[in-house]
Amino acid sequence: MNQKRIIGLDIIRGLAIAIVLFANVREIMPIVEGEKRPHFTQIDHFIKQFFAMFIDMRFITLFTLLFGIGMGIFMNNARKKDLSPIKLMFRRLIFLFVVGVPGLILILPYAEYAIYGFILMFLFLLPKARYTLWVSIILLVAYIAIIIWLPQSNHVDIMFLGVTPFQSIIYFILLLFITDRESVQRVMTPFEKLGKTAFTNFLVQMIVLDLFLSFVFPYPHPTPLQAIYIGIPILVVFTLLTYWWLAHHRQGPLEMLWRKWTYKNVPKNLK
Repeated sequence: MNQKRIIGLDIIRGLAIAIVLFANVREIMPIVEGEKRPHFTQIDHFIKQFFAMFIDMRFITLFTLLFGIGMGIFMNNARKKDLSPIKLMFRRLIFLFVVGVPGLILILPYAEYAIYGFILMFLFLLPKARYTLWVSIILLVAYIAIIIWLPQSNHVDIMFLGVTPFQSIIYFILLLFITDRESVQRVMTPFEKLGKTAFTNFLVQMIVLDLFLSFVFPYPHPTPLQAIYIGIPILVVFTLLTYWWLAHHRQGPLEMLWRKWTYKNVPKNLK
């Protein structure tokens, strides 16, 4: 895959993380029983409806889709280097699962990604026709399980389960087309940085939202507009920290550990 397309995928991944941040602010600060419900203005109602129609679940589904694409790219690259794609992917998924199990407390989907990744990894050995069929079935089951597990899916009518993946695929195709241009890639550099460190950023994002907002922030359950006000400075800080880190390192902290574990005992020239 060419460098422009890889940059485009990083941008889309970064956009997904940024937008999921705003969706998660309200879900991680639930209304406590007996707490007065916040007053919604017209702007709040508009934002809520906009998120329900275009944002909720769509971008976490997009993030899941990108995980599957990344898995395919990784295995193809390993095969081109005459390395064992199954062995390397197995190590990669073990690391993801180990990080994901304690992450279940923060409602992180990493453990689920690892489990479905193990299944897809072995389906990779099947003939192409059967592989396509089983991958489609597994991805569908994974999609339904993950969106039900995640906090932003709590209030979503089950009838939207069939619509959401199609919207996510449309978003992906449009964004892939748009981000293929160098002028767009330059403007979207902040999201590229977030996407390159997606593993780390998503984990830290959930820790900040769950621990900091739940116990420190003085607001009661925020309105949709307040959630945006809360999310913007968090996103800015994350982006600045990501820029600073990548000025000194090629990858995020977790990404570095992930790569080191995956390629253990592999010669440097083949990594």
